[in-house]
Amino acid sequence: MSRSTPGTTLEWAAAKRTLDAAAAARPGPPPCRTALELLHRTEQESAHRDMLAWLLDPVGDHGLGAALLAALLRRTGRPDLAARPGLHRTLVDTEHDLPATPNAAHRRADLVLWTSGTAVVVELKVKSSEHTEQTADLAAHFAHLHRPHFVFLTLTGEPAAHPEFVPLRLRALAHDLRTHLAATPGAAPHAHDYLATLERMHAVTPSDEAQARFWIRHGRLDFTRARRAAFELLEDLPDRLDAALDALAPQLGADVTRTTFEDHAQGRSTDPYPERVGLLTRPTWRGHTATPLAGIGYGFRSLPFANPDRMLDEHQPFYGLWLTPPAPRAAWPRLMRPDHWSSWADWDYLDLAFADTDTDLLALYASRFTHRTTTLWHAHAAALDKAVAG
Repeated sequence: MSRSTPGTTLEWAAAKRTLDAAAAARPGPPPCRTALELLHRTEQESAHRDMLAWLLDPVGDHGLGAALLAALLRRTGRPDLAARPGLHRTLVDTEHDLPATPNAAHRRADLVLWTSGTAVVVELKVKSSEHTEQTADLAAHFAHLHRPHFVFLTLTGEPAAHPEFVPLRLRALAHDLRTHLAATPGAAPHAHDYLATLERMHAVTPSDEAQARFWIRHGRLDFTRARRAAFELLEDLPDRLDAALDALAPQLGADVTRTTFEDHAQGRSTDPYPERVGLLTRPTWRGHTATPLAGIGYGFRSLPFANPDRMLDEHQPFYGLWLTPPAPRAAWPRLMRPDHWSSWADWDYLDLAFADTDTDLLALYASRFTHRTTTLWHAHAAALDKAVAG
């Protein structure tokens, strides 16, 4: 067998190979401390704000151009801004002062990125929490502008109090920074140094990834750090699946687009809980609310830490056919699993198995998801058209 599951015997030869890989990835002597660590400023928002302002400035001397800025815009739902030719002329303000008005208290915006006539307002939280009415006041200050864009950048990815702010984890931005630094040999050393700071704050070192691989394959062994690393690794998967859907949509039709939203799924024995859903839809499938009537894509349940030993069971990411009208959903033939789940008419878990030669698990899973989604679309898109129309 290739992995351990509840009620089975662990194949120790495979476990030893995985443990050997983890040991090889583990650094020997402790790594040198980063600049923020030396200055004891890893928890100070002002230090992170200044580093991010530098890295998001397209003309900064980091050598990355507008790459990280474009990544932030794509991750927070504005790929249109990322694709505009004027992106390299973006201006970056820090501590942007906003005097009190009749509708909002005096505030300072951590970062304001002025790009192509749009204000991108970034509120940063490292260790502190949002002040009372803070994001509501910020939204009010910029409400007179055309389509301002608001980002709530935090360690945890928690939502802001004001709904216009799009939550984003610093971990996700660190992933993008790592990718672009790897593709830019001449990038400034300070950028690599800051990446090291972010990775240690989020436990995404090579050693952690090796242990994540171990837990995914042999999840019944009680290695606490490996288990945590596995969950941390899989938390990045929805962003990869969104990118896969964005790339796939134009191949399936000019009217096909990706939508991502938070659903509140009702479990059989639990209260409703958040479930991130990413779907390919058509205009006729969207209805009159933020939740589409139909779609094909993935679901990612937000309960991994409630029962961690079942990560490879009901808390796996899954894919399938989304259909909210009750009658056609109940009548839909279930070809993958015998039971429907929440608003999913037919679905199955995304296979998380991997070979020792697979070096990028998230890329592997995204490729596997793309294949499954393409197959489902060609097989069922016409039937979804009829179900929604009918």
